[in-house]
Amino acid sequence: MVFPTRPTVAAHAALANKACLYCARLLLRRILQELAARLQRIENALSGISLDAENGKMRADNEAKSHLELAGRLGALESKVVTDSKKAAEAELQYRNVAREGFQVVKQGGGSAASTGAATTNTASSGEE
Repeated sequence: MVFPTRPTVAAHAALANKACLYCARLLLRRILQELAARLQRIENALSGISLDAENGKMRADNEAKSHLELAGRLGALESKVVTDSKKAAEAELQYRNVAREGFQVVKQGGGSAASTGAATTNTASSGEE
């Protein structure tokens, strides 16, 4: 009967070196794959952050334009209110003048109707512009 021979120490060391190289290659491949996956996740996150920043900038620009437009419209409304207030004050002043003249005519004893009509016409026509 023939007994199998035991591998020598040198043969065993050679097999161990090959196994270690194989394990090292597998480990290196796994590390590189994991690194690539991490880099991909980082790229995706940065892309999302960049998109969010761009959207925020556009939103801020739109809000600034809206604010300027509203400020302009508010200024126009304020000008209109001032103009209308002046017109209303002038109209009230004219009304008081006409009423005062009418009372004076009545106090004086009723003067002629033609002179009263002429006085109110002159006052009313001078106030309209």
